[in-house]
Amino acid sequence: PDVRRVLDEWHKLPATRSPRADALLTKLEPEILRRLADAADPLAALVQFDAFLRGLPAGVQVFSMLDSNPALLALLVDICAMAPALARYLGRNSAVFDAVLDRDYFGPLPDRQTLQTELDEVLGRCGDYEEALDETRRWQKEQHFRIGVHLLRGLTDTGGAERAYAALAEASVAALLPVVIAHHATRHGTPPGNGLSIVAMGRLGSCEMTASSDLD
Repeated sequence: PDVRRVLDEWHKLPATRSPRADALLTKLEPEILRRLADAADPLAALVQFDAFLRGLPAGVQVFSMLDSNPALLALLVDICAMAPALARYLGRNSAVFDAVLDRDYFGPLPDRQTLQTELDEVLGRCGDYEEALDETRRWQKEQHFRIGVHLLRGLTDTGGAERAYAALAEASVAALLPVVIAHHATRHGTPPGNGLSIVAMGRLGSCEMTASSDLD
């Protein structure tokens, strides 16, 4: 890409609409470019960073965090250089940065029961079925992103990440099941018999899920 053109367009994006955001990005640009230049493929990293900026609906909060947390900026550039899917996700979900700043974020990944307990608490605050589904999606994406960051930073290996993705899927299914049954019962009555079982096959069954795995 034409690097100068790309940089000029950064100051015409929704993320830099406000003077404060534009000023912060201008201040950050030299360090951003220095870090991008150190990537294995600087141009590819630039393309992903550009995509991240284009996905931001507003930039003041994010740029302020990057300005005050050099380690966060380093992580963002690493993501753009090595994990394009995570970079695209960040552009659409910049609120995840708040979680990254938590001191426990880079600690051991939670097990299935811990994840389910956390999601149960989230679902307990939901007012209706659609909100429960939306909040589960939001929560699951945040946890999914965290696993990807741990893998990127070498805090877990491939096998550990596979098991973590599987634990996240199991927790999501287990926590949602009572919600789905209760919603179904309001329309069709209590399900007959002694309940149901969910049988995991494929990569979920073997606890070898990956970042691109999905639940049908």
